[in-house]
Amino acid sequence: MYRLAFQGRHAARPPRLVREPRLLIGRASDCQLQLGEEGILEHHAIIERREDGYHVSPVAETAATRVNGQQVRDYRLRHGDVVEIGPVSLRFEVPAPALVPRHRTDWLLVLTSLGVLLVVLGQVVVVVWVLRQPRFLAPAPVPAAVEPEETVPAPPASVPVVSEPTPPAPVPVRPSILTRQLRVDQITVLQQGNELAVRIQLRIQVADREVDRAAAAVGVQFFFRGRNGTVSPWAHPVWLNLGEMQNFSSKILHARFPGLAEQYGGCVVRTFYRQELQDEAALPADLLPLAPLIMPSP
Repeated sequence: MYRLAFQGRHAARPPRLVREPRLLIGRASDCQLQLGEEGILEHHAIIERREDGYHVSPVAETAATRVNGQQVRDYRLRHGDVVEIGPVSLRFEVPAPALVPRHRTDWLLVLTSLGVLLVVLGQVVVVVWVLRQPRFLAPAPVPAAVEPEETVPAPPASVPVVSEPTPPAPVPVRPSILTRQLRVDQITVLQQGNELAVRIQLRIQVADREVDRAAAAVGVQFFFRGRNGTVSPWAHPVWLNLGEMQNFSSKILHARFPGLAEQYGGCVVRTFYRQELQDEAALPADLLPLAPLIMPSP
């Protein structure tokens, strides 16, 4: 949902609140937004919703359509952009979400809950008092005489003593991935000579209007391949510099492997937003459970 507010000499017209995914603008009667000014074609321009946001584009090459004074063919609109359809200027606005009204406190429910809590606490106190009362125990029976058992000789020194197996350490519970607001779309390995890097393609679609760069983090856990072919995690993950980030867009990041190309054993990429795990991907995929989960510094 968005709003188109008339600007300039047409500012007196009421703004148009648009809920449809596709808005056709022009002079024709089948246009959702009809403009009768001179210079506007029958079907002039279209505003439609796509995966990365709202886009405006002219219907025909002769349809003059500008955004912020620049002629456009296909443009992703942002809050505050001024769209010029011929002589008419429209400001594109995304209204802020309405605040949910606070519910009034139900004091009767609060008092009822307190009464139930006091009853439960009273029962607990009674049970504890009963358990702490002294009890009269019957005298223990005198054990009968027991014949001495035959002493079993110790095993010879040459016989090894088998110890009990040590139980395995419990596996820590991994947190579930949340809304994937920073989604890992693709991981590609790039090699030049004896140097190696990975190319990471992210899809950014956070719930906020703008991306909070300080709250976003992307970490790469590289794996080292030994001479015997075994792989193990590198000492520390590599935290990437995210730079500028736009909501409803894609971004390419690169991370250089700190060792030689022949030592590369794979990588695990994890994304975080507001200290919560968003997405994780591994190349190859079987490395994912081997990478320790390290949270970014707050």
